[in-house]
Amino acid sequence: MSNWCDNRLTVTGPNRREALNAVRKQETDEDGAFTVYFSIETLRKRVDELGIPIPDSGCRCPECPMGSVYVYNQYHEATDDSDVLYFQTQWAEPVEAVTVLSIMYPQNTFLLDAWCDDLGQWSGEDYTGEYNARVCRSLFQNGVETKFPLGEDGRKVSVPKKLENGVTIVTIQQ
Repeated sequence: MSNWCDNRLTVTGPNRREALNAVRKQETDEDGAFTVYFSIETLRKRVDELGIPIPDSGCRCPECPMGSVYVYNQYHEATDDSDVLYFQTQWAEPVEAVTVLSIMYPQNTFLLDAWCDDLGQWSGEDYTGEYNARVCRSLFQNGVETKFPLGEDGRKVSVPKKLENGVTIVTIQQ
């Protein structure tokens, strides 16, 4: 989907399920009830309750300072030591939202992998070439973002693959 960013957020740590509950909500549409695994609206309410300032990246509008998330096509995978969320955001990866989440849950780590198509106006992007896409990886812990530029450490990026539920997955090999 043009101008949407496909995200994979891997959460590890002692209270990762509590962190996931801070961004989860139930929605209903004409097809019935479904789970939104990454809801900016739910996170924003919690952030306001706690009085946590939202970091300003300079690329968001005042109405949605943590970005915009597509509520459909979200997916959750749980393992023994991590939880992985797949979701889409508009225009860019949700750096502000994940930063705030890492402030709320400083014992956990949040690894964000993102693949954005048709973008190029932000600094620090890494292009996969023929796909005209930007792929990035950042680790968040206790409000601090550490960026990992692709290519410098030998990682390879796969061709984007669509799942049956519409989520696009890009594999970033270690």
